[in-house]
Amino acid sequence: MRRPLQQALLALSRHGRYYREACREIAARNLRLSEAACLLTCGLLLFFYAVTPLIVRGWRPKPQHLAFLPAMLLVYALVRLVRRMRRPSQALSAAATLLCESVVLLFCALIDALEGQAVRGTFMPVIVIAMPVLFMLPLHLSYVPILAAEALYVALSYQFKLPSVAQYDAFGALVGLLCSLCVGLVVQNLRIQDHELRMRYQQLSMHDGLVGVLNKATGEAEMRRYLEGEGELVTCMLLMIDLDDFKQVNDRLGHLKGDELLRRAGGVLARVFRATDVVCRFGGDEFCVLIKDVGDGALLHERCRVLQEGLSRAAQELTGSPLAASIGGVWVQRCAVELEELVRQADAALYEAKRQGKGRHVLRAYRQA
Repeated sequence: MRRPLQQALLALSRHGRYYREACREIAARNLRLSEAACLLTCGLLLFFYAVTPLIVRGWRPKPQHLAFLPAMLLVYALVRLVRRMRRPSQALSAAATLLCESVVLLFCALIDALEGQAVRGTFMPVIVIAMPVLFMLPLHLSYVPILAAEALYVALSYQFKLPSVAQYDAFGALVGLLCSLCVGLVVQNLRIQDHELRMRYQQLSMHDGLVGVLNKATGEAEMRRYLEGEGELVTCMLLMIDLDDFKQVNDRLGHLKGDELLRRAGGVLARVFRATDVVCRFGGDEFCVLIKDVGDGALLHERCRVLQEGLSRAAQELTGSPLAASIGGVWVQRCAVELEELVRQADAALYEAKRQGKGRHVLRAYRQA
């Protein structure tokens, strides 16, 4: 009993995480699909208007047939308007998608239920199955209009059709709903698996496979994004960190021990700095950290001391002897900054720390070029 409950909770957690992480992608895709669905529905309606009289003798379009086309054109205009907004909210995108889905379901229910006393429904089971496949919505949102349309369809069938025909419509509605639930769950799980796989590959491409922090390209991109976003009010500290005499660890204990030391250094960096800070491996045994929104300068010196002690302790536990780390940092206070110049000055501070001796840190104020 406990295991199925855990699996159900895990599935709900995965669904929730998927819709949080991919919300922008989902909103944009739903708007594109809603727009395409409106145009496709209008095209199919025109086709049926032209072809149905040739196949079904004496068929004439009824009010629900004729009202369907302008209703879809109106929905298309609204969806198009939302899509052309610069950054429509997720709620607005979901509302436009639900509107498109609801209008299609409503008119299909009216067409199938009011076609004739002895005519069985044609479109509802197909449309009900297609909706969860077409749009990317949480199941509890997607099935609100579906259940409402199915209830309307069955009620109108019993109201306006022969009982012998209405019961087949009700049975078809039930079968369509159950198939729709099965298809919706399968499609949603496939989408979640695809998203998780893409996120895993993205994570691997962004992180250094050995150390576990960001790689150089991703780190530079994140730093540049932060600096450009802050404009002329940048307040940060950039640290360049170098493990002193790391080459001797490789030479004395082998590269496997050296790799393990780099992994432990990555763990120390992750513990010392915040999740919002940018920590990356800059190359070899050199790391770079952008500390965002720094305040008191004394705290920065304390942070460097804690970092050096943590790195030394990690080396002591692994190799039996401590390892010093040199740190050069540049402190920026409310001014515009170029990443290349910031890195150059932090690198100069690092070399100054190395000239003073091992295990030192040198922090300087940023100088405008």
